[in-house]
Amino acid sequence: MPKNVLSEESRIAIKSTLNINITKSKNNCRNCHYRPVDYICNKHFIKTENNETCQQFKKDIKFTFVNGGRMSPR
Repeated sequence: MPKNVLSEESRIAIKSTLNINITKSKNNCRNCHYRPVDYICNKHFIKTENNETCQQFKKDIKFTFVNGGRMSPR
């Protein structure tokens, strides 16, 4: 195992201290603003699963397209 990788037991212990819990709601790490890629939470800097969440959950803001209006070419 590489030197910089946490073991599963230590990752579980860190998650419990940060109040990262398993949930069944839509507010989970998969839909969080702080976890865009690679399954790593940018708020806690730890690898998380899709079905976990914490108290700092922030809804991911997606781009919305509207019809009409004008846009500059630059």
